[in-house]
Amino acid sequence: MTERLDLSQRLVLFLFLGLVYPLLTGFEPFRSSNGHVEKGNQQMKAGKPKEALEHYNRAAKELPDEAGVQYNRGVALHKLGKFEEARQALAKATRSPDRQLKAKAAYNLGNALMADKKFKDAADAYRRALKSRPKHRHSKWNLEMALRKIKEEKKKEDEKKKNDKDKKNDPKNDKDKKNDKDKKNDQKNDKDKKNDQKNDKDKKNDQKNDKDKKQDQKKQDQKKQDQKKKEEKAKAKPKPDKQERDQVLDALDQSDKNVQRRRAKMRHGGRRPPAKDW
Repeated sequence: MTERLDLSQRLVLFLFLGLVYPLLTGFEPFRSSNGHVEKGNQQMKAGKPKEALEHYNRAAKELPDEAGVQYNRGVALHKLGKFEEARQALAKATRSPDRQLKAKAAYNLGNALMADKKFKDAADAYRRALKSRPKHRHSKWNLEMALRKIKEEKKKEDEKKKNDKDKKNDPKNDKDKKNDKDKKNDQKNDKDKKNDQKNDKDKKNDQKNDKDKKQDQKKQDQKKQDQKKKEEKAKAKPKPDKQERDQVLDALDQSDKNVQRRRAKMRHGGRRPPAKDW
């Protein structure tokens, strides 16, 4: 119990400082007779994870089923900040039949998940590490930290839900909602009013056009009626028959003859016949 309290006290300090046990605490690379593995281990000790990863990748091609090689790759990838690839490699390493290697891989997998703020998955990884190595203090420590982070997240989530609920039930929000609703209604009314005005204007224009059309039609109808009356009047005028025409023509002929006589008389009327020569 005393050890548990001491661990919690130290954990509070580390939480305050934002620290986690480093990935490579007590790191012991997998050793193999493969030359690329040994060269990769040398580069890791020299603080050159990029060069080490190149050798580990070559070793992985030669030993695709070797969990130890994947473990070394995962550590190098994590050091380079490639957390997603590191998790994949370390997850493969946790399938090792070697309990010690499985524990180390699970522990470092938990660290990679913690770095990516996946605290629930990290806690599961630390539990797997402790299952293979129950007394591993670093796994216990980081499991405590992961659980606290989970509680913090839950607390924040609960507070957010409460705030959202309070905000929803706040009368002020109801008032704001009402104001927003009124504003939308006002905007709708203004829009409807403008539409009504436009419709009235269009209606007046249509009425004016209809009136003009009716007047034009009325003029056309009147013109047609006048033309029709004129035609009917022309048809109604009686035509003289043949006898009447002949009488008129005879009268005109007689008139022409009388006119000719008068003209001849006027030409000779002022003269006296010549006196006889006695």
